[in-house]
Amino acid sequence: MGQSAADYAKPAPRRYFILGTGRNGSSLFSAILAASGANFGMTHTGTWDPRTGAYEHPALGRGAACYRLSERLRDASHVSRWVMWRRKWLRAKAKIHLRRALHEAEYLKTGDARVPMLARQLGFTPCILLLFRNYREQFASAYLRHGSSVSELRHYYFDVNQSALLALSIYGGTVVHYADIVDHTRTEWARTVGEVTGLPADRLLEKRVQLVKPRTPTGTSPLIEDTDLDALDAQLRSLCGRIFAASRLAERT
Repeated sequence: MGQSAADYAKPAPRRYFILGTGRNGSSLFSAILAASGANFGMTHTGTWDPRTGAYEHPALGRGAACYRLSERLRDASHVSRWVMWRRKWLRAKAKIHLRRALHEAEYLKTGDARVPMLARQLGFTPCILLLFRNYREQFASAYLRHGSSVSELRHYYFDVNQSALLALSIYGGTVVHYADIVDHTRTEWARTVGEVTGLPADRLLEKRVQLVKPRTPTGTSPLIEDTDLDALDAQLRSLCGRIFAASRLAERT
């Protein structure tokens, strides 16, 4: 059956995407959101384990992986019919997984800034919650976890955060600093996130107290110096507490 004029007039359902690098505190942030009423499409455990990731919808991960594989075949698909059909199959499979995740969850955690674009193509309205962590802290955590080199970490930090900023400039949302979440004296982030998502700010702060033990800031090591990363970090910090509306480009697409 075709869609009626009333169906077309209905606003596209909104989905909130938590974007950022790995080892940036996104599992903790998601745990606070989930405890405050955010629907991640999975059972809320009421706890948070800092040693492991959590709140990643499995269908979203599978869909994003299929899409990334299809993109690797993009150039070769022009010279091979088999590759062309495999790329189409991967993209179709990606849509199946992503559609499932988008129907089951209102909040989705991902490190891939292309996923909101795919969600828009599937008829949803993305909103971005960009979570970042100081690059020195993120580097140390990622190194201890994965043994990555500084060159790998640097490229990854730039690519993920700048891609997330691009998505934010198109779809709107806000920026949150990990340091603000773990510092019990800082509360402004909850007001901003509450205004963007509709979750009660006082409940976000209440759940933060339950999930995060008070800690003394440890600072960052001065042994790693990078002026470009310092500039990106300063840019991200300057955007915290601000709410960005979706661009007209997002509305047209």
